[in-house]
Amino acid sequence: MLHDAAVTLRRPDMSGSLVTGPAAVASTGLSDRDDIARSRLLLVLFLLAIGVYVVCWKVDFGLIRNLESRDFAIFWIAGKAAIGAPSLVYDPAAIAPAWLSQLEPAHGSLVHPPHFLLLAAPFGMLPLLPAYLLWNALSAVIFAWAARPYMRQLPSIFAVITPAGCLSLMFGQTGLLFGALWLLAFRRHGWAVGLLSLKPQVGFLTIFTLDRRRFLIAVLTLLAALALTFILFPQAMTGFARSIMAQASRLGSDEIPMWYFVMVTPLQGYGIAGWAIFAGAAIVLLWRRFDVFTAATATFLIAPYGIHYDMTVACLGMGLAMLHERRPWALAALTFGFLTPCIVMLGTWFAPPLLLATLLAQVTAERSPATASGDGPAGN
Repeated sequence: MLHDAAVTLRRPDMSGSLVTGPAAVASTGLSDRDDIARSRLLLVLFLLAIGVYVVCWKVDFGLIRNLESRDFAIFWIAGKAAIGAPSLVYDPAAIAPAWLSQLEPAHGSLVHPPHFLLLAAPFGMLPLLPAYLLWNALSAVIFAWAARPYMRQLPSIFAVITPAGCLSLMFGQTGLLFGALWLLAFRRHGWAVGLLSLKPQVGFLTIFTLDRRRFLIAVLTLLAALALTFILFPQAMTGFARSIMAQASRLGSDEIPMWYFVMVTPLQGYGIAGWAIFAGAAIVLLWRRFDVFTAATATFLIAPYGIHYDMTVACLGMGLAMLHERRPWALAALTFGFLTPCIVMLGTWFAPPLLLATLLAQVTAERSPATASGDGPAGN
């Protein structure tokens, strides 16, 4: 049980001393029964996420037929190419047939910046299955550790098994790993902001966590990573611009039909005008409350590109907010927002309205789960 009769609820008063007993309960606006009910609801949703994960693992959606066709295989091939033939890293027509004939050439090349190869190359040295398992294990452990300050009485594993976390594990994607960097960035670690340049469409709002000194640390981290990449894999540096431009040209088009069932950002379903409306509304709401979790939700309304497995921090924040939310409409919004990585499989058009309602619930809440750790201690 999350609560026990022998446990006294505590909260700090304005002077920093602890207030206990009924006064603390009154100040939070929640009874033990309410808190337990919210915790049970959250547990049910996490269990549902596990069910979704198992179903996705067992059922063929046309996206996942075997390990070779999962997204991690692209990282693995890029790592092998970086070591053996770096000029092929961003060449979709050549890289997949060279190492993995089961991969379709259109989905066989990297779209991450060149310094991603520093991360991918060690996994390219391993066989595919051990590399996939190790990638997922490390991603889960790092994310659980980074999320620990926000979890309080909940097991850290709950931070990992949200719908987005489960999907990230299934695809072997970067959602958990870059989610951990996001959490660390909001704990004032400038180097984490620098490393989020590996996926700038997800990490761009972390720039606003930086002061002058940490901005310098972020820039130096990025420059050091690029310099090391140039030293180790110089031939891989040339194809990135061409690869990312090709990827960008597909946004909002029908060229990749799968995006209509995995993309949670507005551009794919609502076009440029719709994207501008959702992004503008998100910016207005974010101006009211900017913290680790509201910014995570707003990212997927402002960014042009974002997939369901990238929502690891957003789902974590929504799940934690359910513990203390008492307004029925806000609790419903948070619930549907939490399940957006699953709901988007019905169509990308569902995701932006659900995320906007969720963001409204988050910014108008009396308390934010971000205050559980004060967005963490200052770092470097």
